[in-house]
Amino acid sequence: AAGRYLQLSVRVPDKPGNLAQLLSDCADVDANVLEIEHLRTNASLNVDEVEIAVELETKSEEHREEVLAHLRGRCYHLVSTDA
Repeated sequence: AAGRYLQLSVRVPDKPGNLAQLLSDCADVDANVLEIEHLRTNASLNVDEVEIAVELETKSEEHREEVLAHLRGRCYHLVSTDA
């Protein structure tokens, strides 16, 4: 199972549809969502943004890198990752 799990946090504008878009973008590269947390009260957040913490299951280390590259390519602000 080593290398199959990916934990990351992204910041997105606090607007309807952004959570759904993130999940859709994860699905586009066959990443399976294991857990998700929608954070609105982090002191470092701007008033108009939200942080989304996601744990994903991937197929391999290479797939993890593909997922990260895809999300970066979609212009997500990756706050942290376990990679």
